[in-house]
Amino acid sequence: MKYHEKNPRWNFPHYFYTKESHLDSNDMMQQIFIDTSFFAGHPRSNSQEMKEKQLNWLRKVLAEGKDKYKWRFVYGHHVMYNSNQKLKILKSIQY
Repeated sequence: MKYHEKNPRWNFPHYFYTKESHLDSNDMMQQIFIDTSFFAGHPRSNSQEMKEKQLNWLRKVLAEGKDKYKWRFVYGHHVMYNSNQKLKILKSIQY
């Protein structure tokens, strides 16, 4: 997040946040940005407290906006689900 000081195009206001956009019609889209490092076991992000805080926030965001948005996208850096049995990332986030 401090990289923003060097490059203003790099804009991360928090580890997890949302943006909403109006589409061509009256429909709305929500973009949800999360820091998947907390779930992927990244050494700098091994805080269980931050992981739980982010999960609770994500569950709240998903529950509160379910009728408001036509489209919702969740973005993260690390893979959340795939067919590789060796990767066990984000099993706890199923909604």
